[in-house]
Amino acid sequence: MKSIRILLWALLSMLCLSACGVSPGPAAVESLGSLYEPDKEDEPDFTYPQSALLTPGTPGSTPSSEDELRGVWISYLELGFQGLDQEAAAARLASMFDQIRYFGLNTVFFQIRPFADALYPTELFPYSHLLTGEQGKDPGYDLLQLAVTAAHERGLALHAWINPYRIQLNTGEALVPEALDTDGPYAKWSEAGWVVQTGTGQYLNPGIAEVRELIAQGAAEVVSRYGVDGVQFDDYFYPDDFGDSDQAQYDAYAAAGGTLSRDDWRREQVNALLKAVYAAVKNASSTAVFGVSPAADIEKNYTNKYADVAKWGSEPGYVDYLMPQDYFGFENAKMPFEAVAEEWSRLVTAPQVKFYLGLAAYKTGEEDVYAGTGKTEWQTHDDILKRQVEFSRQLANCSGFSIYSYSSLFGENPSAVRQAERNNLSSLLK
Repeated sequence: MKSIRILLWALLSMLCLSACGVSPGPAAVESLGSLYEPDKEDEPDFTYPQSALLTPGTPGSTPSSEDELRGVWISYLELGFQGLDQEAAAARLASMFDQIRYFGLNTVFFQIRPFADALYPTELFPYSHLLTGEQGKDPGYDLLQLAVTAAHERGLALHAWINPYRIQLNTGEALVPEALDTDGPYAKWSEAGWVVQTGTGQYLNPGIAEVRELIAQGAAEVVSRYGVDGVQFDDYFYPDDFGDSDQAQYDAYAAAGGTLSRDDWRREQVNALLKAVYAAVKNASSTAVFGVSPAADIEKNYTNKYADVAKWGSEPGYVDYLMPQDYFGFENAKMPFEAVAEEWSRLVTAPQVKFYLGLAAYKTGEEDVYAGTGKTEWQTHDDILKRQVEFSRQLANCSGFSIYSYSSLFGENPSAVRQAERNNLSSLLK
């Protein structure tokens, strides 16, 4: 599995480098939600009559039901803001969010911190290289504020999508970001021993309490300062190649009388992070929500990522919602969409926790190489997403869905299958 992941990252990196010079989340190879990263330079081509853009709140203007979350993820590779000034950035956001709203969606999951960096000014993290090409460099404007304003003006909810631990990705072909801002917070993290180096990159150590505090503070900051409607983690928790990087922390725990195995102790570190972030979000705003979009394989979440999704879905105080990445077709030989959805539906039992489904628009028109006998399904059918949304509405506790990703819905020059799929999905949302 590890070798496959590394190969996939390398291949995706080569594609991205050739297209734009530059991966969330955030996973099991079968889900591909985090491994797939759409081309950063895909520009939207979805057009519509200007008269259709009604003022939010007026009769007939709301394109979606209040009872169903209808979301879309905007990955960091899709942002396309590097080198833009404030006016151009605001115009790009307006175009993107107009498309999202008119299509019939109501929620944007906007990736604001993909590499322990930020698309907004903060003393906790350096500025992202995605804005200027250089991590730590001030772009001269606050992209998150522009995004929140643009979303709310259109009646869209905006959730701040965060990768909690990743600092730098090593694809095998390149480092992303290429260079870190070693004069900023990273210097303090390194000196304090918070940074772990693995073959796939650098990460904040999940076993350190101060790391959890930093991540919780960051979540509280964006809720209190910007009024975002929610905070979402992707599926990156412990890296697959973490090894013994937390040996010192576990030894200290055991020396103090701790009796958990290291695997159980790691799961408790992730549980503690979620509890801290949940409390921080609620303290910052009584209406903001915190959720996680895990990989679809429940067992691999537990054993590889140390993410106890069953606990989070059955007990209060961890999350407000779970949105598993059910990135499979109906004919997938190993993990058929309906069976995965039903398994997660049974897992989410706490009345306080909502259940949504993550859907894979990026597979439309493509060969699904890990689907076995169902590998051509996304190429031969143009109504998969439509049928998946219809199925989600039959699940008693499913309250909506989100699409991965923005460019997969609105990218330029879509294939005939992708255009037809988009039209079929849109027909459900009007």
